Amino acid sequence: MSLTPERFETFFAALHPGRQAFPWQKRLCRAVMQGEWPRTLSLPTATGKTSCIDIALYALAAGAPRAPRRILFVVDRRVIVDEAFDHASHIAQRLRAADDGILREVADGLRERCGIDPSGDTDPLACFQLRGGTYRDNAWARTPSQPTVVCSTVDQVGSRLLFRGYGVSDYLQPLHAGLVANDTLILLDEAHCSNPFRQTLEAITRYRTAFGSAAPSAPFAYALLSATPRAVGTDDAEPPSFGLDATDEADETLGRRLRARKPASLIELGERTATDAFAARLADQAEVLAKAGAKRIGIIVNRVRSAQLVFHRLSAPPSQKALFIGRMRPLDRDESMRQWGDVLRSGSTVSPDKPVYVVATQCIEVGANLDFDALVTECASLDALRQRFGRLYRLGEPTGAHPLAHPPGVVVIAKDGLKDDDPIYGSALRGTWAWLGEQADEQGRVDFGITAMKSRLEAGAPAQTLVDATDAPVMQPVYLDQWVQTSPKPEHEAEPSLFLHGTRDESPDVQLCWRADLDPDKPDAWADVVALCPPSVGECMSVPLVQFQRWMRGEKNLAAGDVEGVNAADDDVTDDGTTNQSVLIWFGDQSFTTTEPRKIRPGHTLVIPTTSRDGATPRDRWNALGYIPQAEAEGASIDLAEPAMLQARRRLVLRVHPALLDRLAKEDPSRQRLADLLKLQADIDPDAREVLDALTDALAPFAADANGDWRAIAARALRAPRARSSFRVTRYPDAGGALGKGWIVESRHKLVLDPGKVIHAGDFTTEDDSSSFTVAVPLKEHLDGVASFARAYATACGLPKALVDDIALAASLHDLGKADPRFQSMLRGGAPTFASNTFDGLLAKSNGAQDRRARDRARHRSGYPEGGRHELLSLKLAQSSDAVKAQAHDPDLVWHLIASHHGRCRPFAPAIKDAQGCELALADDGRSYRHVGATGTERIDSGVSDRFWLLVRKYGWWGLAYLEAMHMLADHRRSEFEEHMASEPEPETRHDA
Repeated sequence: MSLTPERFETFFAALHPGRQAFPWQKRLCRAVMQGEWPRTLSLPTATGKTSCIDIALYALAAGAPRAPRRILFVVDRRVIVDEAFDHASHIAQRLRAADDGILREVADGLRERCGIDPSGDTDPLACFQLRGGTYRDNAWARTPSQPTVVCSTVDQVGSRLLFRGYGVSDYLQPLHAGLVANDTLILLDEAHCSNPFRQTLEAITRYRTAFGSAAPSAPFAYALLSATPRAVGTDDAEPPSFGLDATDEADETLGRRLRARKPASLIELGERTATDAFAARLADQAEVLAKAGAKRIGIIVNRVRSAQLVFHRLSAPPSQKALFIGRMRPLDRDESMRQWGDVLRSGSTVSPDKPVYVVATQCIEVGANLDFDALVTECASLDALRQRFGRLYRLGEPTGAHPLAHPPGVVVIAKDGLKDDDPIYGSALRGTWAWLGEQADEQGRVDFGITAMKSRLEAGAPAQTLVDATDAPVMQPVYLDQWVQTSPKPEHEAEPSLFLHGTRDESPDVQLCWRADLDPDKPDAWADVVALCPPSVGECMSVPLVQFQRWMRGEKNLAAGDVEGVNAADDDVTDDGTTNQSVLIWFGDQSFTTTEPRKIRPGHTLVIPTTSRDGATPRDRWNALGYIPQAEAEGASIDLAEPAMLQARRRLVLRVHPALLDRLAKEDPSRQRLADLLKLQADIDPDAREVLDALTDALAPFAADANGDWRAIAARALRAPRARSSFRVTRYPDAGGALGKGWIVESRHKLVLDPGKVIHAGDFTTEDDSSSFTVAVPLKEHLDGVASFARAYATACGLPKALVDDIALAASLHDLGKADPRFQSMLRGGAPTFASNTFDGLLAKSNGAQDRRARDRARHRSGYPEGGRHELLSLKLAQSSDAVKAQAHDPDLVWHLIASHHGRCRPFAPAIKDAQGCELALADDGRSYRHVGATGTERIDSGVSDRFWLLVRKYGWWGLAYLEAMHMLADHRRSEFEEHMASEPEPETRHDA
């Protein structure tokens, strides 16, 4: 039986037991399955907007015309609870486990769209959060054919569309741009807040088809979701929208939500915002509501500082109050939701015995499936207030509630909000307050219920109640010609952030993590220490760049909120000199430390030590950047590297270091044994087995913990059969190439924590030579394997046969340059090798030097040039073969895919000091290859740059990047597959001096 629009409600009911599809969801499914998404969807809060994901996936599984494989659910702010991601993850789990019925039909339909994955992956749907990337966290960008849901932000998605992805290496920019701009549906939630990005999406939609004579025909669509569309007739009004109708209002469940009454009192305060006195007044209002019987009280404010002050002013004990701000690390947010989710989620049957207070910023306006029975909120723009009141009586008026007799809402405005333009909301704050005063009844109350507001806003929200919509600059083709150059980038180019947020005062985020094993007095060693356990998303806090720069200078900023891209201007800052704060800017082998705020760029991953040079632990300074719950507890470590690594990459990394012993049981003698081993290390270096034995004993007290604590997982893994062969022990590095104190114990394989769940790790890369030092793989086997993956991906994505053949051909040649005798020697640690005319004995990868220092030594011994690029020799060898030229449908495309598969040659090849080059001849499968001397590809007349621009004009800016992504991802996934299949040696301690 085929998947028809009429069967969608059966699918929905099977997917969400106990729920039925609303009328609007069934109407939208019928429209989408005809091949087009409405440009605008006007859907109030609590009407089930996230089910747009269900509809998109159903249409894809059914084979609807131009149904995209990638669904990006995008918001413009930092969120505390990602309802869309939770929703998508639920769908993925149900489809993965489906054995029969319509869920199995949809799962099989998605698998059919994915095609046959050579790695054996049969997962019907992958789900990811992209809320601030870290260097080399590319899990979402795994294959071009996998049906995928990504929940992200305007900054993260928009910067990738413009080839300037925040937190993305220059060499991976085309991969990300190619995937985001092809075979993709972007659902932009609360689109009225993101007018510049909406305009940018419109321009991209035009340019994808208007430029590029042979651009791939992959679908690209976007839909604007808004609970509060702007008034018709305004310059920035959305086009006619899809929305609710009488059948929705008549629906019993949905109608109850729409008709819920939410009266709120209006109170003017004489205090200024973000002050102790202001916080005290809000806390008082919340406690009054609690005395009236409310059990779940929300307090929502406009500033991070206000939230922190209110949280501390509440008289309730810690067990009765929670602080939710966007500037929290994901692991901390997850822990908060584990603690409070059962009490606060919509539909919860758990009733707290005592009042629970939730203090929050704008981070819960979007994506938070929280339900309060009382709300105190600072005045904001009208659309923001309506979003906030969407968390009150979310599923309708509770049984026994009397909202008219006991109003559940309070809206307050601070003294400065009545006089000055607000840094976040501008004049809209005063305009909204004036409009609310006009709408108030005799008792000074305004009903924020959906139906009540609808009668007041038939023509849309009045302009004075909304933040002035800024415009993006007109996107000119010349800007795209600048951005498409990713390696090297132009010295001068259009600023991408203007096309995401317009000209408003903006500050993109950086990602910040803390490490306890960094010696504040030895910043030169930080990069090598962090390289052994790279930062993961779970331990990183998203902080506005301007905020962090001010923090480095010792300044304060009380105006910051949690709306993405919005922060007080930095015009008053003129000091671009050094500070007393050292920061590691993490970029793998290119990482460096700095004390200069101006060297930090949007999207950078930053690492700082948890202690200062005087040995102090500056906990107050940490919370000036955001909220770290551990900073409230004396003696608690804020270093989350191990659980973050486990969550993101499913790999155990255990650091044995003097600064980290506090995480083990204090009274356990095994902890003292580790401490003794650390002391002995200066004289007698213990072997790997001693370290593993001591660590196993020290973690044993945690083994029985069933709550998923990383120490419990580590304890069980270390005690498993053959555990000793599953872990590698490495000495800590120190400054100047010396060895430091401590060990890194890491698992050689990814852990399977949940056998029913497919884990997509994101730490693999081929952008530098580190990927060549993983496991031993013959060169011919690797080339054939990558070609197989590339053909499978390109075929599944529906590319024409000529393109499929050319991508597979390029993949079969991409690493020919590794046959260079010097490269072969480097793979063998610098041991001499001999040139051969066949592939016999040639390696693509080896299991030798696995850290930066060892790789540098191997390169130096082999004579391979510093910065050498094997793909440039691959290009010259491929071009020497008449058989390859005859086989290629578009030889220029084949040459470019070979040269660019590590992200270079867009548009120029890197200049390498290699005057002699090498002499090499190879023959295989009826093809012969030969090259003598240097490649010369860095020359302006080499053809590399001319070919790049020719192909950009032929396939389009994003079309060429899409074809590159097919090839690059085939290389990534085949290399990852080879690692997974490789056997592992016994553990040993490495002594790399």
